[in-house]
Amino acid sequence: MLNENSSQAERLATLSPDARAEFCAGLTEAQARALPHDWNFWARKNQLAPSGNWRTWLVMAGRGFGKQLALDTPLVTPQGWTTMGDVRRGDKAAQAAAKAPVSNGHWHAARGHGAFGVKTKQ
Repeated sequence: MLNENSSQAERLATLSPDARAEFCAGLTEAQARALPHDWNFWARKNQLAPSGNWRTWLVMAGRGFGKQLALDTPLVTPQGWTTMGDVRRGDKAAQAAAKAPVSNGHWHAARGHGAFGVKTKQ
């Protein structure tokens, strides 16, 4: 469910397949290559740095801050777009906004949760 804190990626995922295709068609080749790595596209509003010329700032991250992704969160895979809820064990993920590259991209279920994690290499 979208709210004022939703990321641009979450908003894109709620569009119809035709509207998503139109968005993607409007990107330049460079923009399309950069999008999976663009934190401003993936981040929720409360995950972005505050405005101003800050030297130091503190993030106190409790429940709901976005450490774990919602099942309707959009995800790029080598086969195209999907959501976290549609990912199954053994599926592969494209390298996303994280600095650590995905080594094998295999997802695993978290114990007791409807969530997934990804193995990366540093």
